[in-house]
Amino acid sequence: MSQFLETTEWASLGFTNTYTSTPIADGFLYLLEDTVGVCMVADKFTQQGVMDTLDVEWNEDGVLIYQADKIRVAKAAVAMAPGQAVYWSGVYGAGVTNVWASGLYRIGICVKEAAAADADVLIHLEGHMVTQEAAP
Repeated sequence: MSQFLETTEWASLGFTNTYTSTPIADGFLYLLEDTVGVCMVADKFTQQGVMDTLDVEWNEDGVLIYQADKIRVAKAAVAMAPGQAVYWSGVYGAGVTNVWASGLYRIGICVKEAAAADADVLIHLEGHMVTQEAAP
């Protein structure tokens, strides 16, 4: 199990990276069509038996974890508390936030407190039920 998963209960889908020529890194949030998830890749080894990068390269297969009770994701420099909504911009490499803004995706809720200085946060991910928030 990857280091960002803190549960045995999760749902995923397989995909082939025909969406971007930029490699998709293990553990990063990714928007695949209408679903947000965390990319997970199997350990890859070179012909010499050395661990290769954990990226889904162009035309390679990957796994998108779109639902998980407890999954760790990168966050912006904001404090987050359990029960707060979690939003993501849809921009690869960007961290999540609890600050609402038009155009952000609501991807779940925070399940463990995180300080502003923390690099990541533990969330309940509902990536298959995302909504892109619009201005009221």
